[in-house]
Amino acid sequence: MCMAFEYRRRAASRKPVAKIEPENDVRVRILGTLLSKEGGKLVVDDGFGKHEIGLDADYITEVKAEEHELVEVIARVSPSETGITLQAEIITDMTGIDTELYRKVFQ
Repeated sequence: MCMAFEYRRRAASRKPVAKIEPENDVRVRILGTLLSKEGGKLVVDDGFGKHEIGLDADYITEVKAEEHELVEVIARVSPSETGITLQAEIITDMTGIDTELYRKVFQ
């Protein structure tokens, strides 16, 4: 007998940070250049601007991508007084992909 999931994560939508709507977006995928990773945060440039993304400080050393490499970050979105707060769940090194083709496929 198959049981239905009582809890299921929402899919992460692909979009630039500037287009995130905290009232509608729960999880997002952001493709960008990793500018820095320190102090429990990542700074990623998605082509539209630089954005801070929170990350549990215990896991910052687990991020395999180096600065100035292309990454995809799946993050939780939370509304904040200044707009939104992003908390990283998954960071994937995307070095070597054809970014033009990636953007064409997912836009």
